[in-house]
Amino acid sequence: MLAATAATGGHFLATQPLAALVQPWPVYALGAAMGLLCTVLPVFALSAAIRRIGSGQVALVGMLGPLLTIVFAWLLLGEGFSTTQMVGCALVIAGVASVSRR
Repeated sequence: MLAATAATGGHFLATQPLAALVQPWPVYALGAAMGLLCTVLPVFALSAAIRRIGSGQVALVGMLGPLLTIVFAWLLLGEGFSTTQMVGCALVIAGVASVSRR
């Protein structure tokens, strides 16, 4: 996470004036909330899941994350759901089912 922060900060400093950092306070509040809820909290949740159910099971559940992203984008945002994506989802589900039976 530190490397990504450094790269993003370096890119910003190379392409934008420092005055662009002056934003209304809700922008900073939303950024902090997103950082905590979308980065820090999931890291702790992942650690707790590994401790409770083991790394193998967590990895299997983690494989379903991209599938859920596609499905939620389709259901909630009206994004397209192509045949290629459907085939990919089926392959991932089949792989997870196959590995989890062992």
